Amino acid sequence: NRSITAFLQLHNNLLDSLLLLLYQTSGQPARGPEILSIKVYNITSAVRNLYVYDGGFVWITTYNKKSAGTYMPFYIIRFVPARVSQMLYYYLTLIRPL
Repeated sequence: NRSITAFLQLHNNLLDSLLLLLYQTSGQPARGPEILSIKVYNITSAVRNLYVYDGGFVWITTYNKKSAGTYMPFYIIRFVPARVSQMLYYYLTLIRPL
């Protein structure tokens, strides 16, 4: 029981660290709703935001400002640096397999 709690606490700490690294190193900082809604796999109602490109990760979010008059989404593409991509890869494949 204690070992499960300890693992979950370490897992949460790792997620916090990865989130901070993504926020600080992937270009212009994302707004809270953007970064907290990143999907790593497709779901019925939406496609994923995280992709592999040229050996690293890239995450794509949309911003839709209806007052712009076009009603078309604006895509924001953020490239994840190599070291952070490597950590994210290890997390997604070894710790949290899809």
